[in-house]
Amino acid sequence: MAAIVRFIVVLNLPILFLPGAGHDDGLYMRLAANLASGRWLGEFNQFTLMKGPGYPVFLALSGLSGLPVSATHALFQFAAIVVTAWAVYRLTASHAIAALTFVSLTFYPVGFMPELLRVVRDQIYWAQTLLVFSLLAVVFFAPPRGGFGAALVAGFAGLILGWAWLTREEGVWLIPGLGLLAAGAILIHRRQRRELLALARNIGVTAIGFVAVNAAFMTGNHFAYGSFVGVDFKERNFKSTLEALEDVDAGPVIPYVPVSNTVRAEVAKVSPAFAPLSAALAPGQLIFARWNKAGCSIYRETCGDIAGGWFMWALRDAAAESKFYRTPAAASENFGKIVSAIVAACSDGRLRCHHRWLSYMPPLTARDRAAIPGALLAVIDRIIFFRPPMPAVVYPSFIKSSDEQYLTFLHNPRIDTPVQRSYDMTVRGWFRDPYSSDWPAFKAYAEQDVEIPSSTTRLASPDLQQHFSDPSADQNRYEMSFRCPNTCTIAAPTSGHQDVRITVDRDRPMEASSGSAVLYVDSVTGANASRLINPGETFAGRVRLWLVRIYKILMPPLIFAGLFAAAIAICRAVRARALDAVLVAAFAAWALVATRVVILALIEASSLPAVNDLYAAPAIYLAVVAAFLSIAALHDRPQPARV
Repeated sequence: MAAIVRFIVVLNLPILFLPGAGHDDGLYMRLAANLASGRWLGEFNQFTLMKGPGYPVFLALSGLSGLPVSATHALFQFAAIVVTAWAVYRLTASHAIAALTFVSLTFYPVGFMPELLRVVRDQIYWAQTLLVFSLLAVVFFAPPRGGFGAALVAGFAGLILGWAWLTREEGVWLIPGLGLLAAGAILIHRRQRRELLALARNIGVTAIGFVAVNAAFMTGNHFAYGSFVGVDFKERNFKSTLEALEDVDAGPVIPYVPVSNTVRAEVAKVSPAFAPLSAALAPGQLIFARWNKAGCSIYRETCGDIAGGWFMWALRDAAAESKFYRTPAAASENFGKIVSAIVAACSDGRLRCHHRWLSYMPPLTARDRAAIPGALLAVIDRIIFFRPPMPAVVYPSFIKSSDEQYLTFLHNPRIDTPVQRSYDMTVRGWFRDPYSSDWPAFKAYAEQDVEIPSSTTRLASPDLQQHFSDPSADQNRYEMSFRCPNTCTIAAPTSGHQDVRITVDRDRPMEASSGSAVLYVDSVTGANASRLINPGETFAGRVRLWLVRIYKILMPPLIFAGLFAAAIAICRAVRARALDAVLVAAFAAWALVATRVVILALIEASSLPAVNDLYAAPAIYLAVVAAFLSIAALHDRPQPARV
């Protein structure tokens, strides 16, 4: 029954269809279409190996299955939840704990939020993370009886780990938690030679599965592009180029800017290979304008430069303009020349340099460091679901005729109904900043940031008072009216924050935040913006809203109870000088959650907005598993079941 309800909800919630997102949704669709048609990943350019093929492979298989992509997403996610509940039972031998884990994961509304209802890799990444953790926990602590069954689970775990490694580029965050799982298993079995040998065998089989997936990807690239390479975003010379550029000290330190205009100009003097890239990235050039706008709209201090979360993509575009990406080998060679020139200039004093410990991050200013605690709390707030985002109900979009090929390839999942442009628009929603009583002076903008006349009315919000348990949120709703000539954006400028902006007539999530300020759009209506009301969509939207309200009540106590139980269980284990498999698994799950939280907080404080359900989803779902395992670790149990 749980599976049926979840399936109905997912199938009836419209996905945000963004084929024009060339670095995300559109990229995955294009790569998947190439895979499904037998053309590997298509013609080689700066986009081909920019991101791992993990999600395009899923989309290609989904396309071949004949099912809508929303259905294949739901089936895979549900399979991961089932495996996780099975793993919890194997570890705890408790039907009750396993059942509670299953139900909690099945109906967790984070997976139903608009941020995740897109054709993006994050749709499957949180499920992959659950599978990797659950399968390895079973392999290490409660493997099936007999060598073949254990090796089969271990091999499957390795394959899933390799697939997840090729789905997102920051797979390194998995290492601490999975390392704790392995270390705990070794400590528990250290006096049992037979168990240690079996553990070593299973770890070896897992490693073989992991290597096989990555080797298969690199072999495909060798046949298609002539180089035995993986994701070129992680290619050695490209990474070294970014690191070398970030190591150069020249000009003032600008918050959120890893490689400033001044640094690029200085490097161009010592590196002939970088000079044309520096010219393409100079203010006034097309590439600069495109990527400067992306960061400037969020961080005003970066408006004369390219902000951290976007510089790496700008660098790749500039390199493509200079013909770096003729082949993977040519790209590596050209980036290698840049690295060699910078290293030589740093060594002989032509450039002033110092090595940074963290790659892909701008230098942290005092203000950035001061923002880290707040960013940590914001991510933790997402994890415990204390102040969950309220899902919007209406998704305005514009579908071009050229996008039909991708809709057909994805077997026509439910998407938001296209909305006619150029009409009188009324936007309703809410704004809240729990740390400020200022009310923003709302503004509306057409394309190219041209301000258009608008009127805004501030409205009562008793529902927000109740939802956030905040008596001061009594006048936090707004109604904004204006005539939208084409693509329009609303902005909420406030003191102490960058403008909070939402593009209201394009297909993207209807929420934006800056620091502690949150702007939400509930609905967009207009004279010509009518849409058919679908009963299934209405039902799914109501179920989602009720789940948000229920989980807002249930999740904070569960997470805090899990942390408290883990602390007590650890103290008990220290006194008894004995390790328990369930406690080790719980501790490893909490370690994975903590690692993800720290990474997202650092990114939020230094590079780009990272506090959202899209990036936090793996930690959100793992926290549920960690909490139930911690509670189970408090009780005396029989040894994990072996079949």
